[in-house]
Amino acid sequence: RQYQRRVHGLAPFPPGVKMTSVAHGAPHTIGTYLATAVREAWSADVALIHAGAIRGHVDYTGKDYFTYEDLLKEFPSDIPMVALQLKGQIVSDVIDFSRTSKKHGSFLHADNGIRFDNKKQHRFPYDPSMHVSHIKDRAFEANKVYTVVLPYCLVNEAAELYGNEYLLRFKKSNPGIVPDDEDVAVSIQVILVEYWSASLLLNLTKMGDLGKKAVITKEELRQALMKHHKSEVADVLLENVMAIADSDGDGTINKAELMAVAVKSAQMQCGEDDADNKMGRDEVRQMFTDMLGSTPSPQDLHALMAQIDPQQKGWVTKQEVTTWIISARTQSIGVGGSGSKDMLNLPDMMMAMSG
Repeated sequence: RQYQRRVHGLAPFPPGVKMTSVAHGAPHTIGTYLATAVREAWSADVALIHAGAIRGHVDYTGKDYFTYEDLLKEFPSDIPMVALQLKGQIVSDVIDFSRTSKKHGSFLHADNGIRFDNKKQHRFPYDPSMHVSHIKDRAFEANKVYTVVLPYCLVNEAAELYGNEYLLRFKKSNPGIVPDDEDVAVSIQVILVEYWSASLLLNLTKMGDLGKKAVITKEELRQALMKHHKSEVADVLLENVMAIADSDGDGTINKAELMAVAVKSAQMQCGEDDADNKMGRDEVRQMFTDMLGSTPSPQDLHALMAQIDPQQKGWVTKQEVTTWIISARTQSIGVGGSGSKDMLNLPDMMMAMSG
């Protein structure tokens, strides 16, 4: 079982990209890959991971999947993560400073939506004139408030150690915004395993007949996983997927539970074409239809809207969805740095769509 845990794939690597964490004080593809997964998992705008946290120093040439063993190599010590609301100028200053700082481990790996106005962004040492130009692939706005996920230690006990003066300044100027209790932080290992397991389940339901079923049994899920991996499925992988979906513990996954996974996996495209990012009931219904391969029932849709839109406006914004997802994650997982490392022991889902 421990062998299965280590060697079975958690998530595929992007095709045609040389994956490596062999670098010091400079960006590498694994850092970007992991930060991007964290950003997507929390439906955030930005995710940052300091170089001192990623310690594998591994060349993944020839590998197609990131495994449990790889996860534990890259994060030998678990890293609690926290979400903050930061203005764009602070985000830019924090990233830019980390990339010129000489403090060991202080370099910040960013997700793939962060871009710079200097073509030398992949060289080291960095040109001090280089600045963030895009966040989540959109033009950077200095006064816009962004949801940023980053290691809790960077704004708490180890903040002085890594010495990012802009984070230290923000913390001192905003004592009520940075939480003092590590219990609000969530283990990066749990974030990644939960997100990749949820993504795998949702992809399976969209690729075949699985998504058309009213109820998915554990054996049906096993068969779908075997077809996807083209080999016998490790029990650990099967149990991970069941753990994040089977909230009532009856050994099956129903439509309501599948919708809850879709919400928690945060694979949402919330009104990107609308200037105000508003989504009406029909847009929410279509979003879930696209994700799940079938249309949610009126009852399930009503339950979802009631959770995200308690004021009953009839529409939701991207910020409301993002805030709700992060709140649901923190409350339902509740894992800090000293929390359980058992990837299979995930708590019940936050929502029960069917009532």
